[in-house]
Amino acid sequence: MKREPVQPAADRDSSETVVPKKRRGVLWMVKWSTIAILLILIVLVCLNFRIPPGNSSPLVRVSPQTTFAVSPLKPSGDIDYIAFLNQQHAVTPEDNAFVDLLRIKGPVAEKRMPPPEFFRLLGIEPPPPIGDYYVEFPLPAQLALGPGATIDGTKLDAAEIFEITSSVPFSPGQFPAVDNWFARNEHHLAAIHQAVRKPGYYMPYVGDTVAGIGHPHTQEMRGIARGLQRASMLRLGRGDVAGAIDDQLAMLRLGRHVGRNGTPTEYLIGLAAERMGQYSLAQTIFSGKCSAADLARLANELKSLPPPLDYSTGNLRTLRVQALDVIIQIGRQGPFPWKDDMPTLFTVDPVPNSTISDKLVRSTINWELVFITLNNEFDRIEATLLDKSMSKAEMVRMYVADQRALEIGQGTSTEMIGTALASRNGRSRLVGNIAAALIAPGLGHIQDINGLDAVIQVAIALQRFHLDHGAYPERLDQLVPAYLEAIPLDPCTDQPLVYTPKQGDPFLLYSLGANRIDDGGISIFENQSSQVDLPAAPKIRTVAEWIKAKK
Repeated sequence: MKREPVQPAADRDSSETVVPKKRRGVLWMVKWSTIAILLILIVLVCLNFRIPPGNSSPLVRVSPQTTFAVSPLKPSGDIDYIAFLNQQHAVTPEDNAFVDLLRIKGPVAEKRMPPPEFFRLLGIEPPPPIGDYYVEFPLPAQLALGPGATIDGTKLDAAEIFEITSSVPFSPGQFPAVDNWFARNEHHLAAIHQAVRKPGYYMPYVGDTVAGIGHPHTQEMRGIARGLQRASMLRLGRGDVAGAIDDQLAMLRLGRHVGRNGTPTEYLIGLAAERMGQYSLAQTIFSGKCSAADLARLANELKSLPPPLDYSTGNLRTLRVQALDVIIQIGRQGPFPWKDDMPTLFTVDPVPNSTISDKLVRSTINWELVFITLNNEFDRIEATLLDKSMSKAEMVRMYVADQRALEIGQGTSTEMIGTALASRNGRSRLVGNIAAALIAPGLGHIQDINGLDAVIQVAIALQRFHLDHGAYPERLDQLVPAYLEAIPLDPCTDQPLVYTPKQGDPFLLYSLGANRIDDGGISIFENQSSQVDLPAAPKIRTVAEWIKAKK
């Protein structure tokens, strides 16, 4: 192989001259390191960097303007919001409905006993791990292991049995699994009726943060409500109207107890229990089995109940301290403060530790201004939601307008980024407003609960009028004063409820619901949307109708 001759150095092109690599010495490194440090310092000065407080100092100064509560304190000096919430309850074990329900239900399904502090706060000893306890009706996955059911030649699977037996009246023998469950728990259901009549309800809070509170016993209350609903449909199918009404009133009492205890989870489960009770009451009212005495008793019992769930001082206080507690955790530990215990509460992957950049960002926030901003927003929310001079519909309209103004005030994404980069105080107010907007209460479920409550009152009066006169009135004002002291307005609109007497179905009576739009009485069973009307009469009232509609 012929080799190319090496070109002499003198004949090479000057552009190909190899320049020896210059060594970068200590002075070069010092120069550029100094420039980098100066640039970082300039950025930090522009962002108003502040050294965060240590573990033995509070994140912000404790005052009513910043932390809302001023005691008790954690070792760090931050407010112990868990202890603060527990201090707001003053109910003896004898008057506490939760104590009786705990003794009826026993340990939670997961067999995890709460810590001793839980029972110390309740003022009772823990219930024995094994005993004669109420057993919740099996969920569809568990029900599938037992016998199915065939109704008029139609086979029903576990999920269908679970739904149908909580929706419409059914006869003994149609669903053996329900018959067996009821026989085992009938005495427990009677005890539940008595428990929810207690004047107070307090389930203690235990944990390190308000957002990290576990709710196993609260979830058990949902199971009790489902059991009462199923029992009421079986009793109604048997013709035991009085027993069905007792179950349904117990659902309402349970829902109002749980919903007023404080936390958002309890509030939502309370709303769910109350709605179960309302739908089941409608089945009873329109079953054709109620006597005049049954309806008169039901009307009187409803008057004696606490008012339907609404936002109370306790609910708003708990929402506020949850928001403040979340801000403390973020200010101290970053945007994922529950990385250690979150995997045990929720099925998620562990959350990563805070990075240096995250710590730097948190150090450019005026946390005291965040707290003041958030507190001011909650003051405004409370002023609106607790204003007794406004009707419920006016209150909702005002509140929605305020929330919309808060969202508009935050601006577009571009404007929010500009605010975040502009100044320390701008970033801080933005964080406070976003936290308030995220944790602010939603009102759609409240409107539906209140709308159904008004509809049920009028429906009972209409049925009583019919039993006495053999026909329904042409106008609702004919119910006054013999059956109602006054005709309630639709709490969703402040307008009269929609009422049309007609042949066939006894009458059409409904609230417009949270969307305040007249959809002609369409219910959630006809349109699986939250934006529907709230009719008095159930659209499906028998097992046969359920099968026809669903199959």
